[in-house]
Amino acid sequence: MKKKESITSSQRDLKTQKSLLLPEKLVSPTQPKEVEKVEKEEALNTSESNKIKLEKSERQKIEDQGIAFWHKEMRGNKGLYVLHRNAPRGSVIKISNPMFGTTVYAKVAGSISSNAYPDEVMIVVSPEIADKLRARDARFFAKISYLR
Repeated sequence: MKKKESITSSQRDLKTQKSLLLPEKLVSPTQPKEVEKVEKEEALNTSESNKIKLEKSERQKIEDQGIAFWHKEMRGNKGLYVLHRNAPRGSVIKISNPMFGTTVYAKVAGSISSNAYPDEVMIVVSPEIADKLRARDARFFAKISYLR
């Protein structure tokens, strides 16, 4: 005698949502190559590789200091990414926590919109960066350096 599998309404709703969000017709055959490209870029986005990119560049270096912010509730997210008001997207930025003498080199993922954070927040860092900088509070003092 075969057991009949019962599907709850929430499981059925989830299947419906998945089919609405990811219809098979829209998945392109080149998508795996794009995913591979992103994964390769992620593997190259290390603090050490970012440090080399920053130090070897000939562009003008800008230095600043102020309040850095990170979202504690997002703890566990991986990636060395920041949001900054003025640094160009895709550029490398050096972030230092003078309290502990720690430094991390990260990539700028985007800019901070004027309404999202208070004006005194100069940089928003990922939880991984906050962990490497040993930041305990959501707001902490940091020194930064980036290329214009």
